[in-house]
Amino acid sequence: MRAPKQLWPANLRALRKRCELRVEDVAWICGVTPRAVNKWMRGENRIPQWASLLLQAYEAGLLTARWIADRVDAPPPR
Repeated sequence: MRAPKQLWPANLRALRKRCELRVEDVAWICGVTPRAVNKWMRGENRIPQWASLLLQAYEAGLLTARWIADRVDAPPPR
């Protein structure tokens, strides 16, 4: 397995497309608002390292939606 890298806006957009994730899904996985994710994708705010790690772990299959759902307070977005 390759080492995780810092995600940049273009990487985040590509990851969303590969994983078929909506902005709301990324927000739920990271525990932030959809507005925060949109700011990351526009490059207005830097994507935090912890969010990069979470999303790359999700893409690699190390975290599943069920695993996340069992550990967060908010239900998955519809």
